[in-house]
This record gives sequence, structure tokens and C-alpha cells, in this order.
Amino acid sequence: MHRLRLYSILNLLSLRAASSLSLPMPILSPATTSGVLVDAGSGHTSITYYNFRHDRGHCTPITQTAKTWLTHADAGNLPITDVMGGDGSGFSGTSVSERTGELILLLKAAMDKVDATSPDVLLVGCTGGVRSALADGRMCDADIETIRAAFQASFQEVPQVKVEVVPGEQEAAWETEAVNAIWGGEAAQMFPEGHLKGGAIGLFSGGGKSMQVGVAGAAHSFPFGVFPKELEERQGAHPDAWLDDEKWGRFTAELRGRIEKVAEAREAKFKGRFVGTAMNHRAAKHCGIAGRPITAGETRVALASALPLVRGGSGVLFDAMMAGRNPKSKYPMARIVCMHAFRLMTVLELMFEDDTELFFAMDGVDGGGGKIECEWTVGAMVREAEERSARVAQEE
Repeated sequence: MHRLRLYSILNLLSLRAASSLSLPMPILSPATTSGVLVDAGSGHTSITYYNFRHDRGHCTPITQTAKTWLTHADAGNLPITDVMGGDGSGFSGTSVSERTGELILLLKAAMDKVDATSPDVLLVGCTGGVRSALADGRMCDADIETIRAAFQASFQEVPQVKVEVVPGEQEAAWETEAVNAIWGGEAAQMFPEGHLKGGAIGLFSGGGKSMQVGVAGAAHSFPFGVFPKELEERQGAHPDAWLDDEKWGRFTAELRGRIEKVAEAREAKFKGRFVGTAMNHRAAKHCGIAGRPITAGETRVALASALPLVRGGSGVLFDAMMAGRNPKSKYPMARIVCMHAFRLMTVLELMFEDDTELFFAMDGVDGGGGKIECEWTVGAMVREAEERSARVAQEE
């Protein structure tokens, strides 16, 4: 996939109607804000480093300077919900406080490997996995406060330390800002046959516990999680359980039922131009349709064709996917790709018009030549930089 250039910050400013974020004007100081944003997702925890230039005349106000991930000793993904304990959590502590301490030690060890100075801001944003855990009672507000207190006590050298549960709609709004900041200036190349002229590009993102759609000033988050207990190795399932047709059938029927319920409650299907990111991009990539313009209808056909081959463990797409994976990783790549491909195919069928224009992408390139990934953390970093600038102005 060709890599696309980061758009001017002026495009980000045009999105004020779609989000509560705005940029102060004029900004005299500080010159830059550095941030470490921890994406505590449903299936992983990533650590991304950003610098934000407060000189609005600069063409690349935000740059991604580094990224790493938290993993368990066995190289498995480490979601923040593991601090609740239970089978597969990998922690030895007997309380949320003790297990959070273990997680922080792993986080600091990962950060020590990055060549960067101490940040101005550290934000831990808990997304779909924690939202789901709070909703079903596996976590409570007191657990979040315990985690927050542990982080603030452990990172006293950082001026601003936050632990937040990010609402789904806010996650979608921040990701929509990221899409337009990264690719807004490339719309004509990404959607050459586009019937829409001008305006913002929509977001279509997928995580383990939810999907986000941002379009026309509105941000939506849908609880279309793909963590069925009888298919999850971390919950005791056999690694090949998802290949059992009966179990796979139960998963697909239950997920389709949830999507149908949401679709029936909506007045109309989504339409327009959307960049597909995160797990939607991964599903598209391993089904051979990422990095090029494609309609929702064409996407559904391609996914329906590729899905049985990937699930059956055969074909060029399957071979390429497995050849590119880390041989030491226990990540169940084939299962995850198939589950997200089925979800993507079903959501497009039930919630998007067939002539909707899509482009599945993961990252762009800023003006300095560095990679910047399309994540909600981009929009959140803009907010943190704005708030820090306001605090400094008050102090002056």
C-alpha cells in the first residue's frame, strides 16, 4: 500500500463541529508538547510517543516519534483488563493494586527501551475492553481509581498523568479527526471515482470489543465484540475450536443477531467515503483488498470469497498471512482475521449502502518522512497539547 502524506493542520481545524477538540489561537508557548499515550484496548496495550508543535504555521504539528507494545513473558498480548486476574492474566498479585503494580513495571521496562526524554503528558486511555468490563460487572469504578492512583504515584516525574475510560463516541470522534488529519489532503487520490466533492472523510474502525464510525459531524460506537468464550484460548478454548463448524456457526449467528438489532434501529444506512482502519484494515489486508479504492459491495464479495479459504488454511492469501507473522508469537492470527472479516462483511451488508466508497489503510507519512498511524490517540494528543498550552498561558 502506498503511504500517504499528513494533511495540513488547517484541515484538522475544520473538524471542530465533529468534536469537542479545538486548537488555541494564538499559541505563544510552549513550543512543543511531548506525550506518551497508552492505548489500553480489549486485546492489547500499545504505547505511542508524540510531539506536538504549537507553531500553527508548521505543516506537521503532530508527529509520531515511537511506538511499542506491552507483552507477557510468553510474548502474548497484554490487555489492561488482565489486572483483574483470573486464568491467563499472567500476574501473580492477589489484588488489583498489586497486579497494576506489575503492569506498570512492564510498562516502564518497555518505555526504557525507547530513546526518548520524559514526556510532558502520560495518558492511559481505556477503550472497548474496559468499557465492556465495567458494563458487565467484571470491573467497577473503584478498580479504575486504583489503577489511576497507581499510575500517578509511579510516574511522579511526569507533569500530567491521566487514566481515563474513553467513551465509545469520543474514541470515534478522535479517530475521525486522525483520519482527516492524515488523509484529508489525499481524498482525490484515494477516492478517484468519488461522487462526493469536498468535505471530511468518514472513519470506519474496528477493535476487539467495538466498531467506530465517524461521518458528517457524528461519531458512533457499536458494541460488536468478537470475543466468544468458546473460541477464546485465553478463556480455556482449544486453539482449533474456531474450526469446529458448529461452534463457528454459533459465533457468526450470535454476532449477526447483534448487528441486525442495531441496524434495524437506525433510520438509514451509512454512505459516502470512509477510510477503514485498525482491525477492519487488517481483515481487508489479509483478504487482499487493502490499499486501493473499493466499494462496500465489492468488499463484501471479496471477503465472502476469501473467508472460507483463510479459515480452511489454504490459498495464496493464507500463505502470505502466515509467512508474515512473528514465529514466536502465540497470536491466533488466522482466527482473528476470520472473525474480523466476518464482522466487517456483515456490518457492510446491514449498515452500509453498497456504493459506499472505502479505502482500507493503516498509516500515513508526515512531512518529516516519519510514520503516523491512524489511532484515537492522535486526536487525544491534540487535546492534551491544547490543555497544556492553556495551563502554561495561565501560569504566565
